[in-house]
Amino acid sequence: AKVVETMRAFIGWAQVMCKNEYQYGTPWSNLLRLVFGSDAKGGTATDPELLYNKIKISKGGVVVPYSPSGVIDSQSFNVSWTDNTGEGGALAGDLCCLMVYNSAKKAAVFTVNGGSRESRQGTLTLPTAWSGDSVDTWMAFRREDNTEQSDSVYLGNFSI
Repeated sequence: AKVVETMRAFIGWAQVMCKNEYQYGTPWSNLLRLVFGSDAKGGTATDPELLYNKIKISKGGVVVPYSPSGVIDSQSFNVSWTDNTGEGGALAGDLCCLMVYNSAKKAAVFTVNGGSRESRQGTLTLPTAWSGDSVDTWMAFRREDNTEQSDSVYLGNFSI
């Protein structure tokens, strides 16, 4: 539940974007199932854990670009990908959405304007107080007009 609280602003954006699957007034537990599918739960009944690599922070039909990868450089999370504009409905103006979650600080930062598909790169500035911490990272894409988004892609756990 703490993870959801820290990601609430992004999830709020995602619930608007996922309007076909999540309607206002739907119980919060249904939204949690949308974000944290059954694959995201690990551990045991007495020692549960979240499998961050299985968490989906976004769900939709926009095509994700090829070969996404991320790196932490100083206080920035930098992502690059291969532009696949024109394939499967991918548009040059689709925008990268980035999220970084710091479990030690129980905090998340994100942007829904991280760079266009055709730019092949996106950046998110990280808080300086996170230096030395480990973070989990995701990316997704959205239409420029906010009508659709992609499924999210987990990019890995990094040390800052």
